[in-house]
Amino acid sequence: PPLTFADVAASPLGDLARSFRLQLSTGVGFLTLVSEVPRPAALAARVSQLPGAHFIDQGAVMASANASYRTSTIDSVAVGAAFVLLLIVARYRDLRRSAAAFIPGLLAVGVTVSVLGLAHIPIDILALVALLMVFSMAVDYGVFLAEVGDDERVETTLLAVAVDFLTTFIGFGLLALSEHPALFTLGLTATVGLGASLILAPTTLILTRR
Repeated sequence: PPLTFADVAASPLGDLARSFRLQLSTGVGFLTLVSEVPRPAALAARVSQLPGAHFIDQGAVMASANASYRTSTIDSVAVGAAFVLLLIVARYRDLRRSAAAFIPGLLAVGVTVSVLGLAHIPIDILALVALLMVFSMAVDYGVFLAEVGDDERVETTLLAVAVDFLTTFIGFGLLALSEHPALFTLGLTATVGLGASLILAPTTLILTRR
């Protein structure tokens, strides 16, 4: 007779078999893993004809989830950027200084996305997280320089921004050397973005000085 789950569970294979048994609200389900399926849609159609059987394309599910997360993350970044702009406008109450503190951050993100596109590196969830950090630090640089305006603290502030950049650049630059794809994407995105932030930071001085 066919083996039952109780027979397998009592055998030396019991620990392996238990992970494939699922307790569902409608009963018990078993997982069967398949690989190298050339036509998932055709297999799904055949499996759907079997009562109680379901085909789950793990790759398609992950791709759909990543697309959904990416869309929601972009929406969150846009909302956060708008909130940051409102805070800057409320702080300076001057359109010129507000733009001077905010625009370099947008430019740094644009430069980073362009460089990643030229390098054929996709913008995934980790890249979006790194872009959010790049935007935040670029806005920080803009605010630091917008605060000094025309006074004599410009050189000191530029030095402080440069030192801040170097310490952060070294940390994420090391991540960019990693062979792990996630760490590589995070490190490379942050490194390129921080470099663009440093180069674009003096734009604030140009926009704030009349």
